[in-house]
Amino acid sequence: PKHIGNDMWDVAMERRDKKIMEMLSAKQGQ
Repeated sequence: PKHIGNDMWDVAMERRDKKIMEMLSAKQGQ
């Protein structure tokens, strides 16, 4: 079970992971 207080953290991590994946895919595209 997740802690309610970690919702903001989870969202931040998700956004960061998304950004990293976008950067990686962009590098591979070149």
